[in-house]
Amino acid sequence: MPLVIQSVERILEVFNEGKGYSSWLSDDSIQEAIRTFNVPPSIHIFGAGWGSTYKADARQLKCFTNKSIREWILTFGHDCHFTTAHIDKLSRIVTYYDSMAAIPVVPSRLKRQVADLLDQHSMGDSWVHIPGTCQQQVDFHNCGIFTLHNIECILQGYDPKSFTVEPKMLRYKYARAISKMQHNTDHQEIFERMLS
Repeated sequence: MPLVIQSVERILEVFNEGKGYSSWLSDDSIQEAIRTFNVPPSIHIFGAGWGSTYKADARQLKCFTNKSIREWILTFGHDCHFTTAHIDKLSRIVTYYDSMAAIPVVPSRLKRQVADLLDQHSMGDSWVHIPGTCQQQVDFHNCGIFTLHNIECILQGYDPKSFTVEPKMLRYKYARAISKMQHNTDHQEIFERMLS
């Protein structure tokens, strides 16, 4: 369901660094940008909540019993920071991407959350958990932008580390994608004003 106009306006303020009252992305703004991605039917993307416990609605949980879905991409929010986990059912590999991990490691808290999630859905425990490499942020507010970038690379079959992009360019790209997704001319006027 699309966000209401006030929320969309707020999201685009956040995506446009320096405008609005914060340049950090919220879970809502990340989910809105993900709606603009071309996601194959064999992949399911969802936010796994914020904090130390996994939270998902019944629709999201159904994806684990859907046999046509072979991969899951989860966004995790914790300690004012977003990371990504890519779960590949065929290879039984879980790869973690963290834009603030100068040395790639498997975050123990997220590994426990993913293991609990897989266990809840009787997916077994013979999974390999590995750290992925990705572009590193040089600030404290672009983790959400790099989370989106990592997801987009995974969807297109690229290693997230293979592309280095300025965060400002990514912010502009995702803000434009959200604005193009909207069909209401009133929305378009707000978006154009905010992007100018």
